[in-house]
Amino acid sequence: MWFADKVLPSLITGLIIAIVGSWLIARAVERFRGQRDYLNRALDAVRTQLLALQKLAGQYWTSNYKEAESTVQEAEIEFLIQDISSLCAACAPHLWKGKDSDGPALVASLAAAVTGPTFGQRNRPKELWRAREVQVKASQLMRRLTHDRTRYFADRTLKQQIESVRWLWPSA
Repeated sequence: MWFADKVLPSLITGLIIAIVGSWLIARAVERFRGQRDYLNRALDAVRTQLLALQKLAGQYWTSNYKEAESTVQEAEIEFLIQDISSLCAACAPHLWKGKDSDGPALVASLAAAVTGPTFGQRNRPKELWRAREVQVKASQLMRRLTHDRTRYFADRTLKQQIESVRWLWPSA
């Protein structure tokens, strides 16, 4: 009788607290992993699109204008620029929080480098320097994204990690 009255309620309460606590910790770790995986997948997609853009822009700017071929290349270049911009915009809240971050400016400078003033014109000349500039700008953007991703995960304090999973328990 003494066991059922005194010990059993304490054991059950402790067991429930342990189960709920371990569940909350597991959810917090899973949420952090989810954020990490999301950013890694997004940056892998940006890297893939940047490589495709470099190749396509190199072909476009190092050859003479040919109506059918150049029109298709221009459409693909515009798609790649928009895709890179949207992927970077999705990552921006995590990586580029401060006003001093140059990430958005790098995306804009890449777009300006790829779509120069003669982009889409029928009699555009070859611009070999523009193909090199696209490679430089794409490399700078990828370096910035990789650096900011590393900094984002390395600089997260315990308080920030706890705040990111605050939704797990009701607020008072």
